[in-house]
Amino acid sequence: MSALRTYAEHLDAWELIDQLGYDGLGFNEHHCSPYGLINSPNLMAASAAQRTKRCKLLIYRNLLPLHAPLRLAE
Repeated sequence: MSALRTYAEHLDAWELIDQLGYDGLGFNEHHCSPYGLINSPNLMAASAAQRTKRCKLLIYRNLLPLHAPLRLAE
């Protein structure tokens, strides 16, 4: 399965979750897991925000050593 297809399937699923009336979606970094889809929860939440209307989006955490601290603070 290509990365493009994987991301497209997740965006479609998040849109469906919103349409079904779920309260929200949570995003967390997963660099060291076999699943490993979300390497930037901020970017994925922004992508989900374009496709959802009612769901609340929660970013659980950003790994500080992997990002510029000033960028995260903004």
